[in-house]
Amino acid sequence: MTSTRAADRLRVLALVAGAGLSAAPFVPAPLALALGAFVGLVLGNPRPEWSSRLAPILLAGSLVGVGAGVDLRDIASIGARGAALTLVTVATCLALGYALARVLRLETKLAVLVAVGTAICGGTAIAAMVPLVRARRDQTTVALGTVFVLNAVAMVVLPFIGRALGLGAESFGTLAALAVHDTSAVVGAASSFGERAVEIATTIKLARATLLVPVAFGVAALMREPATAKGERAPRIPVPWFVVGFLAASALVTIAPVLAPVGEVAAVIARRTMVVALYLVAAGASREALRRTGVRPLVLGTVLWVVVAAVSIVLVTR
Repeated sequence: MTSTRAADRLRVLALVAGAGLSAAPFVPAPLALALGAFVGLVLGNPRPEWSSRLAPILLAGSLVGVGAGVDLRDIASIGARGAALTLVTVATCLALGYALARVLRLETKLAVLVAVGTAICGGTAIAAMVPLVRARRDQTTVALGTVFVLNAVAMVVLPFIGRALGLGAESFGTLAALAVHDTSAVVGAASSFGERAVEIATTIKLARATLLVPVAFGVAALMREPATAKGERAPRIPVPWFVVGFLAASALVTIAPVLAPVGEVAAVIARRTMVVALYLVAAGASREALRRTGVRPLVLGTVLWVVVAAVSIVLVTR
């Protein structure tokens, strides 16, 4: 009995220590995800209820904080072409994701997480979808792992493709913004083509991220559960208040530029709390649940990314 309690305390210590480490600025999201998966899948999460309660709160609050670092005028500056290219690639990814999910017989909630994460902004988009679709912890972990792996591959491979095609800084910046998942990886890929590529990539990526708002409302409507009995009203469409908060925070720093420095600080803190939240999500995974999921989510994510990258290359080079 004593040894069991000691082991439980050590696992609790590992869970808390991992959360603290994930908050450190030098720990990237993929590493935090790996730490969480280690706690959940190898050590065994001793307090899964902690993770399940705290992670959604941190995710929602983090998304609002990230909005404080976004100036809405930057989104408008990309022009009609950048917006059109973004809409084409996002729509292609979502439509193809829906079709492939049916072919692969993938769970609807898991397919939504992977498709939206691939189409819009990786881990941030998945974090936004989790409370809307009421995804399980194992579904969230699998979706995050899928997009983070593909994100790393895209960040390394895409610059080689850009050079092989002879793309300039502006063209490659556009390609990076359309074909890479997370903002940090977009910047990482674009930096190999210079400051102008980073500027273009960051601006278009911000516009791509704003599509999370209409997509979130659309998903909330489509995933609404029907009435369970005759004459009973169907549940209301859940309002993604964190998305409203994101827009409100962004509008505030845009209208009042004097608050921009405060907004930047809030955004930096929010990005770290989001990493901690992703750690907690991964820590809630179990080997049994992942065994049931299989490799189909990775197949879905890979096919979606390859198609989106190919479409992006065609749009940029034509």
